[in-house]
Parts: sequence; structure tokens; C-alpha cells
Amino acid sequence: MFSPPRRSMKAPLPGNEVARLEALRSYSILDSPHEKAFDDLARLAGQICQTPIALVSLVDAERQWFKSNLGLDLRETHRELSFCAHAILGDDIFEVEDTLEDPRFVRNRLVTSDPKIRFYAGMPLVTSQGAAIGTLSVIDRIPRRLTTEQKEALRVLARQVVAQLELRKGALIAQVELRRRILDQHGDERAATLAQGRGVVHRPVARLGARAVGELHHRHAAVAAVPRPQAAELRAEPRVEPSRCQGLPFHTTSLHRGAANGTVRSA
Repeated sequence: MFSPPRRSMKAPLPGNEVARLEALRSYSILDSPHEKAFDDLARLAGQICQTPIALVSLVDAERQWFKSNLGLDLRETHRELSFCAHAILGDDIFEVEDTLEDPRFVRNRLVTSDPKIRFYAGMPLVTSQGAAIGTLSVIDRIPRRLTTEQKEALRVLARQVVAQLELRKGALIAQVELRRRILDQHGDERAATLAQGRGVVHRPVARLGARAVGELHHRHAAVAAVPRPQAAELRAEPRVEPSRCQGLPFHTTSLHRGAANGTVRSA
């Protein structure tokens, strides 16, 4: 039996910590509201692994923040207490079968007090650039071990979390670009309207919030540096024939027609 340390062991920083944090912040997701897509993936992970707690955790510089926190009241903890800070050091599932038998965690406050973690398994969320920005993790209050099938499911679901992050980021970038184009054509008033989710911006995207849009606008300063086209040149763009818009969603069709005739119609 090992001699327990006086305090929990802090995870070392990854070798690519600076690039990893930059990758995390490029998603403009920290401190955002709950989103069903991420909650659904966490819920599925908990059901498959048969655990009462399932998390989408993002490891920031000094904290771990939970995009989804099913079965846990906390939205964040200090990074020193984070199991996920250990998990992101690898590229596969990090599993602790019994925290009371592991010297890294036996004195951890998340083990000795609520939520009294006894089991943890986390799959790193690795971006296309190779940065582990967080984990999809499952937690139990009793010791256990994942089966081979449960581990494979956790890997698959973690990849889907990353895919959702990329989709969300792409939607925000598209909104920033559309806002810039509308500003070029119609001025500040119309751009402000778009930022509030009216006009052609799809409402689920608009709900991501003006704060996230502002962050991305600042982060993608290169977009703002592109020379603004003249209004006459915009109006001279070829008209999109209505026949080509058949079968497209209503808001997409409205966008094509608006771009063709120099106006933007509400979706």
C-alpha cells in the first residue's frame, strides 16, 4: 500500500501549451451557454458507460470549464484539481479505476469531498492541428473499469464533440464575414440588426451571441483588412436565377436572391 501524499499531484503542462491555449480560444466557446449538441453527446457517453456523471471539459490556462456537465452542479474547477489536465497529456483514454488507490488523486478535493470521484475516464478532444483542448469524460462514485466496447464508444463520441466544435466555429466565422459584407453595403444599422439574429442569419447561429461574434471578429482581423468592394461592383454581380435556388432552404434562397439584386431579405 502506497503512502498518500499530503496534497493531490498537479499535472505538468503539455509541451505545446501555448499553441494548445491558442487553439482552444480560437473556438470562442469558453463561458458560453449550454448547447444541446454537446449535452446530447455527453448524455450518450454517460448512458453507454453507465456512469452518473458525463462532461465535456475544456482545459484553460488556470481552470477546467465544462461545456456540458451532466450529473454535476459545477461549471468549472481549478486546473490543479483537474483529472482532465492529466488526460490531455496523452492521445488516448486516460482511465483511473479507483482514485483512492492512485497517489495522484487520493488527496484531491474532488475525491475527498463532493462529488467524491472514485472512477474517471477521459478521452482527449484533439483538434485537426493536434492540440488536445479538453476531454469527453465519464465519472462514477464507485470503482470500476470500462469495457473494450465502452472505450471505443468514448473515442467515437469524442471525435463527434470535436466535429461539433468545428461546425460551431465555422458558423461564427461565416456570421462575422456576412456582417462585414452587410456593413460594406448597408452601414452600421443593418450590421447591428444581423448581429441580433434578424435578417438572413440563421437563428441558432445568432443565439451564439454578439460577444462570441466580437471575439471572432477581433481574432480574424485579417478578414477586416480585405479592401471593401464598391457598392456598384456588388450590384453588378450576376443575378442568381430562381431556378437554381429550387430545393434550397428558404433562408438560403433568400440570401441568394438578396445577393443577386443588391438587397438582403429577412429569413
